[in-house]
Amino acid sequence: MLDAWHILQGSTAVTQQWFYARGNDWQPYELPRGCSQVFMWACGGGGGGGGGLSGATGTNRGGGSGGGSGSFTRSLFSRFSLADLLYIQPGSSVGSGGAAGNSGLSGGNTYVSVVPNTAALYLYTLANGGGAGQVGTTGAAGGGSGGVAATSANCGLNGASNWNSISGSVAGSGGTGAGTGGAGGSITWAGNVSINGGGSGGGGTGTTNSNFVGGNLTGSGLMPTFTGVTGIGQMGPVFWKPAMFCGGMGGSSVGNGTGNSGGSGNYSCGGGGGGAGVTAGAGGDGGNGLVLIVCW
Repeated sequence: MLDAWHILQGSTAVTQQWFYARGNDWQPYELPRGCSQVFMWACGGGGGGGGGLSGATGTNRGGGSGGGSGSFTRSLFSRFSLADLLYIQPGSSVGSGGAAGNSGLSGGNTYVSVVPNTAALYLYTLANGGGAGQVGTTGAAGGGSGGVAATSANCGLNGASNWNSISGSVAGSGGTGAGTGGAGGSITWAGNVSINGGGSGGGGTGTTNSNFVGGNLTGSGLMPTFTGVTGIGQMGPVFWKPAMFCGGMGGSSVGNGTGNSGGSGNYSCGGGGGGAGVTAGAGGDGGNGLVLIVCW
């Protein structure tokens, strides 16, 4: 029987397909026959953490701040409203962490489009990338911003769907370089309804050359707490059932030496900030974006 209108004809098969970033390549996907509903779940890339501030011993040197997490968008379409061939571009790892004394880079946007083009009028789904972590200062560098939620103005073909888009999470601030210095700013899981998180800040150091750890990842609900440690920041953990993605943790400061690097963020999450030092640590990379398409 013809399925020109893509109405389900007695089949209950479910097709699930994940798409991972491949640089800025478009990945074509032909929707399967016999389905009537298509669900799209998209996350933007995470921002890179900022590098810590370098300087002579006995000076005020703050840690880099964490990168913000990407936004995510959920859309449910009736099959007849979609083209047979979709083009997917998950936000790539352009959200690299900043070297010592440099800010990170913002995370890449994630697109699902009717053609390989990012213009709004072609997009079924959009999830914006997270903001960059900032380089450490003599005070406390502000955390990277969360990715901005998509709107119908910049995602023109979502009007045929039942959809919502949620902003990403703000990252932890860099540890202060004022006075004796301070630990990196912590991040709290589920600061909004997002399932991802920004990175924590790197430790700062001041006039006494005291060493401080990167910020914590403070858990809630099913998410455990991960405490900042002396050394390189931990890569953000990931849990799949239920899905919970975490930002990287900040590196600790070393007042008389080389600060520690921040950890990388997991999918869609921000990288941790670098710790301050005579030569500061670099920020951690933001995590790639991700797309899931389910057809039934």
